Amino acid sequence: VTSGDRGDAVGVTDFEGIVYYETGYVTVVRVPQVTDRTAADPDRIAEWHSGDGLVATTGTEAYALVTRAGIQPDIRFGTVEGVTEAAVRGVDILLVVGPDQLSHHTTKFRETNVPHEVLDAADL
Repeated sequence: VTSGDRGDAVGVTDFEGIVYYETGYVTVVRVPQVTDRTAADPDRIAEWHSGDGLVATTGTEAYALVTRAGIQPDIRFGTVEGVTEAAVRGVDILLVVGPDQLSHHTTKFRETNVPHEVLDAADL
C-alpha cells in the first residue's frame, strides 16, 4: 500500500505465505514476599538487566527491589498483557514479579508461545 525506508511504518495488504519474525525472550525473576526472611539482592537485578530490553515489575516487592537496583521500570501496570505483547514483537524483557502474580504471567506466556525462564531471586 505504501513504501518506506528501513524502520518506517508502512501499510501492507494481501499477505501470502508465512511471515517469519523473532520473538523476544522474557526472564522472569520471582521475588520473595516482604514477610519472607530471605531478601533478594538488588545487585543481582542490575546484573540481569542488560540495558537493551525493557524492565517490567508487578507488585510492591518487585518495584522496591528494581528501584533499589537503580533501575526505573518501563512497565508497571498491565504487565500480563504488556510484557506478552512486547515479547511477541521481538522485545527482550526482564520481568520482576511478586509470588502472587507469577502464574498469571507464565500461563499467558505458554498460551502465546512466548519463550521465558523463571528464576527465584531468593535462591540466587
